Amino acid sequence: MVKQIRVKEIWKDVVGYEGLYQVSNFGRIKSFHKYKGTDERILSPTPMKTGHFQVYLCKNKIKKHHLVHRLMMEAFVGPCPDEMECCHNDGNPTNNYLTNIRYDTHKANSDDMKIYGTSCARKILPKGSINGFSKLIEDDVIKINVLLNEGRLTQREIAKIFNVERSTITLIHNKKTWRHVDV
Repeated sequence: MVKQIRVKEIWKDVVGYEGLYQVSNFGRIKSFHKYKGTDERILSPTPMKTGHFQVYLCKNKIKKHHLVHRLMMEAFVGPCPDEMECCHNDGNPTNNYLTNIRYDTHKANSDDMKIYGTSCARKILPKGSINGFSKLIEDDVIKINVLLNEGRLTQREIAKIFNVERSTITLIHNKKTWRHVDV
């Protein structure tokens, strides 16, 4: 029979938010703001694109987002030393148990992300209309370039026709975006 060790959840004040919020060694955040008749509640963190969890904390009517693992390390270990950052030992940014987080160098963190396949290095997005974020298609860009070359309409007027920001037209005109479209 294997004896299971049960770890106790320990709470400490969030640095800079003493008396308002606490963080636990399990990666949970507790608020002491009055909410729907209760004196305290556990916050629900929101995931970021990188997989890390963040929470919004409020002090003096100013709301700021904070990464959960950083709040934990500051409360339980202390401030992050110069040239160091928070790292997840298992490469899983959702695993915010204190036993899974450490301070280490950027290189060590990058190496961890490569080992575990969690690198959040910028991925090259598809070009043009297949991007998914694009409001325009290639034919629109050809028409925009024709209108720009004619010079009868302003960039603002062209933007209004295609329902985009003027800055989008400027980027097309300066060949900063949609360079793959021949005119």
